[in-house]
Amino acid sequence: MSRNKSSVLWTLNKEECMTLIANNSSISGILKQLQMCPNGGNAKTLHKVFDSYELDYSKYTKSNRDKKFDFTFISNKDLFKENSSHSRSAVKKRIIKENLIPYVCE
Repeated sequence: MSRNKSSVLWTLNKEECMTLIANNSSISGILKQLQMCPNGGNAKTLHKVFDSYELDYSKYTKSNRDKKFDFTFISNKDLFKENSSHSRSAVKKRIIKENLIPYVCE
C-alpha cells in the first residue's frame, strides 16, 4: 500500500524541477530556495520527485564522505603552549590518549 504524497515537493512540475536543478549547486540550496528545511526527509522526497520525472541530478550525489580532508597532526609543543588556540577538550583528549597524566576518577 503506497502512502499519500502530502509533501509540497510533489506539486512541482517537471519544468520547475529542471529550473531548480540548473540554478542551484546543492539539494539543500534547492530546499532553502523553496523555503523548506534542508533535512534528510525533504532531501529524500526531492530525490524521489526528480526520479519520477527521470531528471539527471547526479551533480548533487557527491557527499562529504567522498571528499578528502587534510587533517594535520598537531604536535604536543603547539597544543600545550601558552595562549594556544586549541580547545580544552582537544588538550584533555591528547593527555588521556598519550597517558601524559594518569587518568584516575576520584
